[in-house]
Amino acid sequence: MTNSALGKISSSNLPKKSNFKRHIGLDAITGKSNFDVGEYIVLRLLDTFQYANGPLALLLKDSIIRNLLLGQKLFNFRRGSSHKFNIDCKKEFSASVDASLLFCQLNSTPEYICKEFNFYHLAGERIEFGWLNDKFVSPIELYRESGEIDGNSPWEWRQVIKHDIAPIM
Repeated sequence: MTNSALGKISSSNLPKKSNFKRHIGLDAITGKSNFDVGEYIVLRLLDTFQYANGPLALLLKDSIIRNLLLGQKLFNFRRGSSHKFNIDCKKEFSASVDASLLFCQLNSTPEYICKEFNFYHLAGERIEFGWLNDKFVSPIELYRESGEIDGNSPWEWRQVIKHDIAPIM
């Protein structure tokens, strides 16, 4: 459920609005600032309990897990050793959503990488995603192999090309 969806149904259960992700310009007042209420709740939990000792396990949409890791550079929560266990939500909950079990350690040195596993085959292949050299990448191993081609293109892209070919189209 998004903030705007709650507003459309005149819900009084809206989180206090603020630019806590520090977006600038149009991003601060448009869709980029419209976040998932579940994400807001998890961010509040992490902020409240980051100095508590122990593990934290939450069933979350994959987009929220990704956003938590994206925001780790901004918020620097004391959350370490993050693991994402992919779940077949259609099978388990009859829900058409990509969700996983997030398991992390609270009151730890902040980590910026998450290890991803299959919930049903823990010994199987896993990937890692997250921050590497100031870039958010997935999977990290493939980026390590091909990251040298990341960067500026030697060719200049013209944004007006779609207008140039409009008569042809």
